[in-house]
Amino acid sequence: MAKKYQAIESKVHWLTWTAIIAIVVALVSLVILIQPSKEEVFYNTYYGIATEYDFKKKLPRDNKYIIVDRLEDGFLGINKGVFSMGERNDKLTIVFVSHPSIENGSTTLSNVYARLYGSSEVKPSIEASNLYKELGDEKIDLVYYELSSDKVDEFVDQIKNRYDNKFASETIPMLLVLFDGKLVDYAVLTSSNIPLQLIQFYDSVLDNKLIASLK
Repeated sequence: MAKKYQAIESKVHWLTWTAIIAIVVALVSLVILIQPSKEEVFYNTYYGIATEYDFKKKLPRDNKYIIVDRLEDGFLGINKGVFSMGERNDKLTIVFVSHPSIENGSTTLSNVYARLYGSSEVKPSIEASNLYKELGDEKIDLVYYELSSDKVDEFVDQIKNRYDNKFASETIPMLLVLFDGKLVDYAVLTSSNIPLQLIQFYDSVLDNKLIASLK
C-alpha cells in the first residue's frame, strides 16, 4: 500500500525546464527593452506639449538633462537622489524643478537648457552662459526633478530642513544650485522675461564665492 501513495517522480526532462526558464527570461528582457527610457518619456512628454517653434533647436533630443526622481538615495544608494548629488565638492548640481502641467513649462525647460549651454541652431544664435564657459561639462550637472504643484509646500519644507530655513518659494518652476552640501542659490522662474532672468541668474552663480574652488 505504501507504494500506492509514493510520490510520483517528475516526468519532465531537465532540458525542458531549462528551455522554459530561458523563454521566460527572454520575454522579460524583451519587455524591458521595448519600454521607453525615462529620458525618452521626459523628452516626448514636453515635446508633445511644446508651443514654442524653436523648442527642438533649444533642447535637442540628445540633451544633457539628468532625470532624477528622488531627493534621497534609493535602496543601497543605487539610484542617486538630488541631495547626495548636491554633496559633491567637485561638481555643481543645477536642479530644474518643474512639471509638464505647468503653463509654458516646455518653454521654460528649453530656455533653462539653452541659456546655460547655448544654441547655434536658433537665429540669432544663443551664446552659452559665462558659467558654462568657465566650468564646462566636467564641473556642471543639469538635473531635472519633476514635482507636482500639490507637493510644493512639502518640497520647500524639505529644502529648508536640509539647507536653509530662509528658503522661500510658493510655486514652480524653480532652479536650485547645490554644491558641497550647500544651497548656493535659487531662482523662481516667474519673470516676464525668463531668458534675461536666466542669464542674470547663471552669472550670479558664477560670482558666488561658495564655488570659487571650481574655477
